[in-house]
Amino acid sequence: MSHQNIHILRSQFIAGINRWAYMPVMETLIDINDFENHPTSELDGFNLRLLQLLPGLSKHKCNYGYEGGFIKRLDEGTWIGHVLEHAIIELQLLMGLSSKFGQTRQTSKPGIYYMVFACDHEKLGRELLHTGLDLILAMVRHQSFELEAHIQGLKDLSYDLLPGPSSGLLIQAFQKKGYPIIRLGCDNRYQVGYGCEKRLFWTATTEKTSAISVEISKDKSLTKALLAECFIPVSQGLVVTCLNEACEVAKQFDRVVIKPLNNRRGHGVSLDLDQTQDVIDAFHYAKEYSDDILVEKFYPGNEYRFSLVDHQIVGILTGESLHVVGDGQSSIKQLIEKINDETERGFNESYLLTGVYFDDALKIILQKQYVQLDTILAQEQIIEVRKNFNLKNIIPIEDFHPSIIQQVMLASKVIGLDIAGIDAVIQNIQQPLSQDNGVIIEVNAGPAFAIFHQQPNAINNLDIASHIADSILKEPKPPFSLISITASKHCPRLPFFIKSLYHRVGMSLPEGIYLNGNHAIGANNNLYDNGLRILMNPSCQTGIIASDFSSLINYGVCYQKNTCKITILLDVDHQHYDHGLYIDTPSTIKKVFRTPLDLVPKEGLAIINGDDHTLVSWAELVDGKVIFICTDPNISHAQEKRRQDDGIIYIEEGHIYYMNEKLADCPAVPKQALQILMTGLAIALFEKMPIEHVLNAFYKEVEIVNA
Repeated sequence: MSHQNIHILRSQFIAGINRWAYMPVMETLIDINDFENHPTSELDGFNLRLLQLLPGLSKHKCNYGYEGGFIKRLDEGTWIGHVLEHAIIELQLLMGLSSKFGQTRQTSKPGIYYMVFACDHEKLGRELLHTGLDLILAMVRHQSFELEAHIQGLKDLSYDLLPGPSSGLLIQAFQKKGYPIIRLGCDNRYQVGYGCEKRLFWTATTEKTSAISVEISKDKSLTKALLAECFIPVSQGLVVTCLNEACEVAKQFDRVVIKPLNNRRGHGVSLDLDQTQDVIDAFHYAKEYSDDILVEKFYPGNEYRFSLVDHQIVGILTGESLHVVGDGQSSIKQLIEKINDETERGFNESYLLTGVYFDDALKIILQKQYVQLDTILAQEQIIEVRKNFNLKNIIPIEDFHPSIIQQVMLASKVIGLDIAGIDAVIQNIQQPLSQDNGVIIEVNAGPAFAIFHQQPNAINNLDIASHIADSILKEPKPPFSLISITASKHCPRLPFFIKSLYHRVGMSLPEGIYLNGNHAIGANNNLYDNGLRILMNPSCQTGIIASDFSSLINYGVCYQKNTCKITILLDVDHQHYDHGLYIDTPSTIKKVFRTPLDLVPKEGLAIINGDDHTLVSWAELVDGKVIFICTDPNISHAQEKRRQDDGIIYIEEGHIYYMNEKLADCPAVPKQALQILMTGLAIALFEKMPIEHVLNAFYKEVEIVNA
């Protein structure tokens, strides 16, 4: 081929539910140039090189529905845009993400394709796109590709951009319960529910969590003092700021622990120190993380993490010190690197278990065992490399002495945390806590809990995320109602009329945002962001969200599935299509406008213009109830639906009927005003509103228009 290249004509991140999928996607319009005439079966050695680099592609089912289906497509001859899609999916799998969706579709112009893949963040989506493109072209051109380096870069980027494990589990828990989620900014802060129903959480910290309690838990010295006042055994020790103080406190105990006052993930922590030089080294190491250093008595025993929600224990973890076992060939450093290569271990909070740092704490541990990193261990020789933060085994609550359970729950109440992680060191869990048997070490706010969900065969009913979600949702709030209007340019007063039927209404319209009747912000082209502003506003009990062709194409729908009570589709304006996007056939047009109809829940309502035969044919997409509004009684499909006693509001002999039941007299108003009235009547029937309420609101609207 003379032109071995792929051009990206257009790429955009679509954050809302869209014409492709019920999830955010990266949409690209690509020109594959000469590849259009050369499928993969004609690219010399390409398939082999690709599968050698990405062997996981052999498990891709593609449209055959079985593993190996994609390889069959490669051998038969598929096009390079389709291969790019699968390469990007495999990159996501290699990153440890669950790839949910990918699709490649040819447009009406040969060589031009839409290639789409699921992705939760725009920046990551663009990086995946360009990495996948570079990979494919490298395979075509017989060039090398540094896969591991690219995967690590993508992993690092995903850690910065995507929810952590615990946040991800909480999001899933809310979605299973039917609650929508909005991410607030780039951190793990989220809103659950819309408008007046909204609640907030930040991983395992909720809007109910006391800020005072969080600050107390950060002060380890104050925390222990408060617990001790309530006769809860705690670790003995003092906060120091200089080395001399640390050495003096250490002399009071046989063995000590030295750690930063506000340590996180074990940084700066050194355990079981009994030599002056070890204390000195550990103090300097801890100083790298905090000016205030905690010197405590070292307590022998196993470490336990109690997870509590609303002061009730919902899960208990324990672990053991981490060891390497010699093989007669590898150094300690090489053996530790093997541990760090475990998929569940890493050095940020996206991993379930913390890796082993090559830090001063490790140096101290090895010195106590008279070895170094370059020491080659004999066969089966065991060396300890980490004493703490290796919690991964679930323990039944029934295994503990009842007084331990009572004192742990009391500790969470003393500090006042609704969700807490309480760390204790205990020798015998069937005996009460005491200075001789076991003590509470720390009380932490916002504890990580994802490890509980990785133990499916351990113990049932340890769905910590569900417990937290239930706690957040415990306090009842008034329900929020959402109404969607699509392409209503011929009835611009419709949203304002619907507003008069409800209370505390926020509207996102092409003309701008309206809050409780006030024009809060002027017109702009981003109906998606404007819609989110309504959904995030707690003053709104009802939201009216408008969407049109442009917003559906570029941003998708701002609300999530099964959250919109009523969807209204009255017209589709064909004049505003951008044919440069190759949305130029009835099927591609339908694919855009079907999105709001696809989202109508089974208990919801779709109101469709029965005068438009095309829109009537789209009613089959709706899972919920459909009411057609027909201003022209002579249309054949309207007459057919009347004969079938289907859900239709129609006019006959000067009256408005619904399924042969008279609703009102037909006013002498233009067709657009009549559609507004009939839409209101459909809403009244669905919401069980008095018909008089709708009629009064309509005639007030007529007065406003005529004034």
